[in-house]
Amino acid sequence: MPRKRSVKQRLAAFELMMVERWFALVAPLQGRAAARAMRKHVGTYVAVTGSVGKTTTVNLTARALAPFGSVAMGSFRNVERSVYRSLRRLTERREFVVQELSAFPLGTIDRIAKHVTIDVGVVTTIGLDHLSAFRTEEAVAAEKVKLVERVRPGGLVCLNADYPLVRAMEPAAAGRRVVLYGRAADAEVRAEHVTARWPEGLAFDLVIGDKRRRVRTRLPGTLMVENALACLSVVHGLGLDMDAAIATLVDAGPPRQRLTPVAASDGNTYFLDTMKASVWSTMLLAGDLKNWGDAHRIFVLGNLSDKGADTSRRYRQVLRLARETCDLVIGIGESSGSTQRLITALVRDRSDKKLPAVHPRVVLADTIAAARAAIAAAPRGLVIVKGAMEFPLDSIVPDPPKSVAPAADREPGL
Repeated sequence: MPRKRSVKQRLAAFELMMVERWFALVAPLQGRAAARAMRKHVGTYVAVTGSVGKTTTVNLTARALAPFGSVAMGSFRNVERSVYRSLRRLTERREFVVQELSAFPLGTIDRIAKHVTIDVGVVTTIGLDHLSAFRTEEAVAAEKVKLVERVRPGGLVCLNADYPLVRAMEPAAAGRRVVLYGRAADAEVRAEHVTARWPEGLAFDLVIGDKRRRVRTRLPGTLMVENALACLSVVHGLGLDMDAAIATLVDAGPPRQRLTPVAASDGNTYFLDTMKASVWSTMLLAGDLKNWGDAHRIFVLGNLSDKGADTSRRYRQVLRLARETCDLVIGIGESSGSTQRLITALVRDRSDKKLPAVHPRVVLADTIAAARAAIAAAPRGLVIVKGAMEFPLDSIVPDPPKSVAPAADREPGL
């Protein structure tokens, strides 16, 4: 059996290599076709990159720009061939095209910029994703900054001021309009008084100069304030009507598999974040859950991605942090390793010397059914499901998903 799996893995790697070689041959032709479509159909091209937050930022930006003209959105698919395809499929004029861009494989942004004229560039975050290719956050930043450098002269660059490696890209934007956004005191587009107690959703004061506006959304947690600020910094940088843009965000929720809220028949609200789960971004999410209000919280952790060496140690780190902000933590998936070994390691860590043999708030499940049973035995509340896409964590919801909006946004007039 192991030998058979190894053969399948080699065949899959060979097929992927052949696809990549084929695309390398046809990419210049597709790029030129995309350039022709762009000249014919595109007004302003907005490109978004970053380690996390690209898809959410693209969705929010497209929504915020809708009052000012027709919008096409390229989200979820962000590699070179997908970027070209989204342009080639345009059949009519769009005032705005908002597209997320990956910086992986290396050189992707450089190749795209040979064919695509970028009017607005947005950099969301820098973190250690694609660990095998980049190795360090500085290497990630060195690739992402290429988007800033490729924005056309006189264009707009929006940078997250709360990430030092993103802020440090400002000199690369010489000759362009730069807008810093974030919670930092010197951010041109700034958030203050951020709240996110479910079911009200994310809300914050938007501060630009001496003007303050209250922004309300359906986004869960406080982490997505960066995505909302990014989209509003584009609106501000382009000189568009901010009040009209803010009005579009009242019913704005997260895109699929990015903390998508689902009302389930068991009385819980599930938040599905199952596209990827790098260690650093998962730690951010686990730490943010304390801001979600007083509801009973369960954190379900599947496979981690971009975890590097010592997977078990990193998995324990995430479980420990989640245990501090949640009433119950469930580990499931390949990354959880041996159940007894991992529980023993959690107990023996220096910080856990006084804990009982099995921590009452940590459960390691071998199957989806076991995880469901642990959830069923707990009080009703919020279930935050986080993992990489290769493990089918979405199936933990006990009935077909039905998205739910926070109560505040279901009230008339909101």
